[in-house]
Amino acid sequence: PAATKRLEPADRARLLAAVLRRFSPLALLAVVVLAVTGTIASIEYLESFGDLTSSGFGRAILIKAALLTLLIGLGALNQRRTLPRLKRIAADGEAPGGTGRVLRNTLRAEVGFIVAVLATTGALVGLSPPASSAVGGPVNIEQQLGPFDLTATVAPGTPGVNAIHLYVFDRKGGAPFEGTKSITAQATLPEADVGPLDIALRESGPGHYTADAFQFTLAGDWEIEVTLRVSEFDEYTTTLRVPIESTEDP
Repeated sequence: PAATKRLEPADRARLLAAVLRRFSPLALLAVVVLAVTGTIASIEYLESFGDLTSSGFGRAILIKAALLTLLIGLGALNQRRTLPRLKRIAADGEAPGGTGRVLRNTLRAEVGFIVAVLATTGALVGLSPPASSAVGGPVNIEQQLGPFDLTATVAPGTPGVNAIHLYVFDRKGGAPFEGTKSITAQATLPEADVGPLDIALRESGPGHYTADAFQFTLAGDWEIEVTLRVSEFDEYTTTLRVPIESTEDP
């Protein structure tokens, strides 16, 4: 808005029409692709469609899908109505006027829906899928790591691809610890002589580190060694014992 205010009304309409003509189709296509692939990926964690209404994870998927549908609807509205009007106004050399106000309000609403979608996605990360909990997962571990408290979550806790979340808290105040210089983790399965396997961690937030797709190849009692470096001279190490349960009948 600050940039367009410096232009003459007719130039403002031409600029808006040109930018929207290039950006809007790509944005709408991107949101559709994200909506379809994201919803399919989430539904794969459900045992049945009944879990969409009977579990918090499923209800979060429905809310996210509804918000994305509204977002796509606003994008389609811009494509079919607002953009053609803006093109006609630009061709006639007129000011954006009411069409510009509609565009501005629509874009604000789209940003609001995007924020809500991101919040719902964040909630999904913190919820356990019904399919994984039915097998006994996720695995939750709380352990001391030097002067810090370490909380770990491994889901679904079965052989195959798992998400690993590590949370480091300052024991004195209980706040997430943000002074980490580096954090590394390795997994071993002593009973089968597997490992050590490096776990690639990325920072997901204050004191929060994530491995989205670590492969536990076999069922058994795995050990994850976590090393936290907080300065050039200080580092702390602990070993988490993670039971990975087989999904096959005994």
